[in-house]
Amino acid sequence: EIRLSLVGSEMCIRDSTESGHQVALWNYSSPLNPGVTKGWRSNIAMTSDAEDVAYTASLLGTGGAPQTREALFAAADAMRELDRDIRIVLITTGTADDDGSPQAAAALQDRLGERIKLDVVRVGDSPADTAVTDVASVVKEAPSAEQVSAALTAVVD
Repeated sequence: EIRLSLVGSEMCIRDSTESGHQVALWNYSSPLNPGVTKGWRSNIAMTSDAEDVAYTASLLGTGGAPQTREALFAAADAMRELDRDIRIVLITTGTADDDGSPQAAAALQDRLGERIKLDVVRVGDSPADTAVTDVASVVKEAPSAEQVSAALTAVVD
């Protein structure tokens, strides 16, 4: 398991909330854990509490099979209900739910709609999910966990 160093990302979270934006935190919830039936978890709903988001983010690690598209579809559905412009920032090591479908990017874009923008920070050297990166407005690479904070800062600036 890799424990992501998100110390620098606390500044991104704080900058976002101090400039009047709210932040939500979702993570993959691989069926590695007993009783888990879906590939994602909504940890914190939209909030301006930077401390709570940063603390919760510091507890997250990687492991299992990332079900990226399932998580993105669920997040898009939840965020679309807010009826405002939203940016989803995906921090990912890859995906396990790539069906290879040439229509996958179009299906993801359709799910995101007009008001949801997707930005991606790719961690490590696993193959990119091209359906996700094709739809993303910005894709930043973080070859190691130590580079995540810098890549995240570049995405949110």
